[in-house]
Amino acid sequence: MDPAEEVRKLIIKKLRAGVRPAHIARDLGINRARVYRTKTLFEATGDVKRRIRRNFEPQKRTRNVVQAVRARIRRNPRRTARGLARDFNMSAMTMSKLIKTDLGLKNRAVTRRHFISPLQKQKRVERSRKLLNFIKHRPGTVTVFSDEKLFYVDAVFNRRCDRFLASGSIGDVP
Repeated sequence: MDPAEEVRKLIIKKLRAGVRPAHIARDLGINRARVYRTKTLFEATGDVKRRIRRNFEPQKRTRNVVQAVRARIRRNPRRTARGLARDFNMSAMTMSKLIKTDLGLKNRAVTRRHFISPLQKQKRVERSRKLLNFIKHRPGTVTVFSDEKLFYVDAVFNRRCDRFLASGSIGDVP
């Protein structure tokens, strides 16, 4: 017989004799929670043998749900875990586990970068050379430069709220 099973039988025997769980735990030198777990196990099954645990299939994180979430994120990577959870009728924690473990995605913050394509770089070099050439060949004239600012009609950038889901390192994300 399993030694743990003998301890459980002893616990049940003392509980039936009317000994309080705290006294049982102190006398046997075990945790009080173990006494309560044994008591609830005995009340539920009528026996002190441990229940056989079966490997279970996740009820909400099924293969079909994972594929559907992957498709939605591909269409719009700025979807939130809460919004997806609401769409799929599950908790936000379950959805975040699905995103992290099943899909291998991480929540990333949108960063501001000035994107200059190779064509733009080439044009800037050409224009700078022309400007320098123009200034060199006009001695005695004064050239004044001023800053320009282009204003776009876009939403305000908010690093905390503007997030997206992506895999890999942040350098791989366009």
